[in-house]
Amino acid sequence: MKKLIVVCLLCCVPLVSFADHNVAMGGDHSSNKSQGISQGQIQSLDSNADGRRTHLKDWTVILYWDGDDIDIQTDLINAFGEMAVARVGSTDRINIVIQFDRYPGKSAYGGWSITHRFSLTPGMEPTEANAITDWGDRRGGGREVDMSDPAVLRDFIRWAARNYPAKRYALIVADHGFGWEGLAIDHTNYQRTMSIKQLRQAIEESHVHFDLLCLDACLMQMIEVAYELSHAGIDILVGSEASGRTWPYAELLQSMMQKPGMSAEEIGETIVDRYISRHPEFTDITLSAVKVRRVKSLIAAVKELSLGILNHFPLQAVKDRAAAVMEGIDHAVIYKKNAVDWESAGGISVYFPEAYPMAAPPPELLYFYKSQMSSFAGDALWHDLLTSCYVWGPEPAPHMEMLIDIRRTMNPFDPGKVDLYDLCNSIIKYPAP
Repeated sequence: MKKLIVVCLLCCVPLVSFADHNVAMGGDHSSNKSQGISQGQIQSLDSNADGRRTHLKDWTVILYWDGDDIDIQTDLINAFGEMAVARVGSTDRINIVIQFDRYPGKSAYGGWSITHRFSLTPGMEPTEANAITDWGDRRGGGREVDMSDPAVLRDFIRWAARNYPAKRYALIVADHGFGWEGLAIDHTNYQRTMSIKQLRQAIEESHVHFDLLCLDACLMQMIEVAYELSHAGIDILVGSEASGRTWPYAELLQSMMQKPGMSAEEIGETIVDRYISRHPEFTDITLSAVKVRRVKSLIAAVKELSLGILNHFPLQAVKDRAAAVMEGIDHAVIYKKNAVDWESAGGISVYFPEAYPMAAPPPELLYFYKSQMSSFAGDALWHDLLTSCYVWGPEPAPHMEMLIDIRRTMNPFDPGKVDLYDLCNSIIKYPAP
C-alpha cells in the first residue's frame, strides 16, 4: 500500500497495536471443538442451493479487505472495479469470497461505509444490492465490524469454509502493515490494529488449513511474522519486506480461473511475478514466497548465531553461524523478486533498530519486543542480542562493535527493519580486528 501513508502511521503503532479485543464481534461463534472443520464435515456441506451433490472445488480464495482508511479504501475500490471489468469471479473450479470494510466519505458504488460480504461472480460490482444479506448468525448481513478483531477474521473464515468448501484454501489480508507490530488498522474502531499473535489466533481458531496466506500490506515478510504463523499450519506465505503498492487482483485471480489446478507454490510465484511486473515504475518494491514449515529450522540457525555473539565465540565461529542462517533463508524463501533498490535482499527481514553505545534502547524494543508480542524475540534470543548492542560499560562487549558498525551502514526497509540475508552477509564480510 502507499508508502507515504504507512510512514505517517508507524509512529502511532505503539499506541494502538497492543489493545485487547473482545472476542465477541459479529459472525458465527460456534466452537468447532477438537478437530474443527474436518474434511468429512466440509464434504457433508458440499451441496448447491437445491440440495444436489456437487464436487469440491479446487480452491476457495478468501479476501479479507480492511478498507477502513481513506487511501486503502480507494486502492481496494479500484481493485474491485478492475475485477468487475475483467469479469473475475467464481467458477466451477474456484470460489472467491470477500469481506470488505469501507470508510465514510467516498461516494463510489453507493457510498456505503460499513462491512459487506460478497460471493464474487463475473462482472460483479461492490454495491449493497450485490452483497450477501445473511451471514448465518441471525443478525442479517452487512454491518460495521472491527476488522482488527481476530474474532471477526475467524468468523469470516469459518463462514467461508462452511458455505464455500474446497480442497484447498487461500487467505489474502489487505490493509496497512507494520511488520512484527501488526496489521489491519480499523480507523472507525479507535484505530485498533491486529497483532501478529492475534492473526495466528484467528487462523488457529478457524480450524481451516491454509495452503496459501498472502499479506497484501507493507513490511510483513519478516522472520518474526513467518515464525509466528508457522504455528498456525500455513504452507506458503507471500508478502513484502518493503513498503508496497496494491496487488493486481484482477490479474492474479484471472490466473487462478485459467489454471485452477495450480499448487500453492505456483500461485505464490504467480503473485510475485504479477506484482513486480505491474509496478515497473517503482524501484523500491519487493515480494517473496516462503515455505513456512522450513522457518523453524531457520529460527534454530538464528538462535545459534545469537548464542555465538552473546557468548563471545571466536569471530570465525560467528561468521560460520551467519552463513548457516543464509543457507536457512535460501531454503525457506522459495521465490522472490526485488526492484533495483533492494536487489540484494534475500526475501525475509528482521527487526534491528540502529544502535549506539551509551544510548537508551528504543521504546518498542524496551517495552514491546518481547515474547508476549513476538515469539521469535524470545525463542531466537533476538531481544537479548539487540539489547546487548546498547552498551553501558566503558567498552562494548566482543562482537557488539561489529554489529553496531554493520547496522549503521545498512539501508533499512523502515526504521528498525533490515534484510536478514544482507545482515548475515555483512557479518561474514566484516574484517577481523
